Amino acid sequence: MPFQDHDHSRGIRESLAEVEEILEHLALGVAGLVQAAGNDVVPPDLINAIFRDAHSLKGVAGMLGYTSVSGLAHRVETLLDRLRLGKTPLDHQTVEVLEAALDQLSLLVRTSGSEEGLPSMTLILERINFCCARTVTPPSHPLPQPLLPERISATLNDLEKYRLAETVRGGGRLFLLHASFLLESFDREIESLIDLLKAQGEVISTIPAPGYDREDAIDFDILLGGDEPPKALPTCVTCEEIPFAERAVSAPQQPGRGDVPGTPSPDRRVSDRSVSGMVRVDIRALDELIALVGELVAAHSSLRDEVEQARRVNPTSAAALVKRAERVGKKVKELQQGIMEIRLVPVQTLYDKLARIVRRIAADEGRKLELELGGGETRLDKQIIEDISDPLMHLVRNAVDHGIEAPEERRSAGKGETGKITITAGQKGNLVVIQVADDGRGIDLAKVRRQAAVRGMVAGSRELTDREALELIFEPGFSTRDAVSELSGRGVGMDVVKSAITALSGSLALETEPGCGSRVSIALPITLAIIRTLIIEAGGESYGLPVSAIQETVAVTAEELFTREGSEFLTVREQSFPLVRLDRFFGLTPPLQGVTPGYVVVTGAASRRVGIMAEEIRGQHDLVLKSLGEPFHGVRGIAGAVELSDDRTILVLDPLAIIDEVCRGGGRGC
Repeated sequence: MPFQDHDHSRGIRESLAEVEEILEHLALGVAGLVQAAGNDVVPPDLINAIFRDAHSLKGVAGMLGYTSVSGLAHRVETLLDRLRLGKTPLDHQTVEVLEAALDQLSLLVRTSGSEEGLPSMTLILERINFCCARTVTPPSHPLPQPLLPERISATLNDLEKYRLAETVRGGGRLFLLHASFLLESFDREIESLIDLLKAQGEVISTIPAPGYDREDAIDFDILLGGDEPPKALPTCVTCEEIPFAERAVSAPQQPGRGDVPGTPSPDRRVSDRSVSGMVRVDIRALDELIALVGELVAAHSSLRDEVEQARRVNPTSAAALVKRAERVGKKVKELQQGIMEIRLVPVQTLYDKLARIVRRIAADEGRKLELELGGGETRLDKQIIEDISDPLMHLVRNAVDHGIEAPEERRSAGKGETGKITITAGQKGNLVVIQVADDGRGIDLAKVRRQAAVRGMVAGSRELTDREALELIFEPGFSTRDAVSELSGRGVGMDVVKSAITALSGSLALETEPGCGSRVSIALPITLAIIRTLIIEAGGESYGLPVSAIQETVAVTAEELFTREGSEFLTVREQSFPLVRLDRFFGLTPPLQGVTPGYVVVTGAASRRVGIMAEEIRGQHDLVLKSLGEPFHGVRGIAGAVELSDDRTILVLDPLAIIDEVCRGGGRGC
């Protein structure tokens, strides 16, 4: 897959559109800095957001081969890093340089990275370098020193130290919170806690902390700056105020003097027209259209029922009405398919980016790598494609850094010097399965166990099973890397992958074989907008179940069910799996007694299977899935709601959440 500088394939145009969107965000961020320029207080969230945009621009431009854009974005990133660390003053001169650099970046993108006919890059780089060289002088008075515990102060990075000093300089108070969460729900709970704290102050640092010898919990220390102690804290969180000692602490400084050299105005002979030739439509606008189409489908279904009744009463007079209803139904279906086609894009658009990343990593790391791609024509929802882009990049980087051996090590192991990464995609039923595999050394499970013991993630001398050890790879902050590299080792990545896939109603499975390599399999629904839904009657209520998650439907009798350790099971083709009665699962009061299911709907993720009992099955429908909103955010097992043609609204089940809940509760056979 050779890369050409002016290859305007769909993948390249997607990347160009992403660059243009990042430039728009940068322009809005820099405009926000104009109001803050010259003030004593630097807006940390705004500068961090601009810094992240500059970093993203550098990466995407580098993948496109636009070295001049990537190089300038790197210098802008350096200046922004100094700003957020308080090393360079935020004043009008600095903002003017950022605006000039942004203009230059926009012009470079519109000329496909070529500098020909544009103002000299040398002068804008000189201005940026001059800004970076502008230091600030120490304050005239010392600041009190917060008496932080050693475990906290020793882990603060430069940015956190600066934000700490800013809080002290502004007369704020410091609070140290200790939170303890259950492993099964800590990701959602800590996110909720951080949102709560951000509304009351500034979260300076969040640090994994020693726990209380609980196998089922994970603990965090959170350093918070604010005017008042935080309110409405969960019961699992404690809070103490940090006292101060009267001695000097490094503090934000005042701007030094010096004028930044000028730069010529951008050459406006370059057209402002988009170079991508694409319109990036807000996915929410498409969602609204799809919702309207869903209402049309429901209305047509009702109309069809009424026309059928009229036909039975008077077939002759209703004949024309039947034809019109059929014609409307055909057009509604075409409209529905057309909008869905807009949302579906080939996985190949991801492959273009991943191929460039692998080539760049191979060049930077001096590795010999071969990338094999398959199933690029497989199509997924546009939103899903965008949301899995970063997780797939994490997987590729981990495959290179953790999996693929150096050429010398591969030769010693009897392998060829060239490491191989294989990415394939294919449709299986109503799911798309993407696999990322490598032929490297595999995962050293013994090392995983040692790291878990060192980090206190395993109580006592309990030995982890292979499956439990592999699950630790997806824990936040966990890494088997002894030293940080450019690619990984920071303990960030695999937990992000799992969270992103789960948020898309997908599942993830990891397999490894020592000396032969590893494989990650990701199963995703084709779309999250209109879903094919099976309507069932269970526990006296109607529910929807995504067809994409159903493996099979089995008619059963009460005699075929059996109980083991208080849980009901069913055996199908010599494989037993736990059963779920929805009225009991959701804690309905009182649960129905003596109801015999007529069917079991078998759903699964990876190797885990669970059966959902149903009294009746009402058929399948294409329906628009709607969110239930924040009040139902924490309800496990519910994905949303759909409206039926008879104006009823029913809940749609989240099979993956049900499987997790049942298997976590000890359901053998999961």
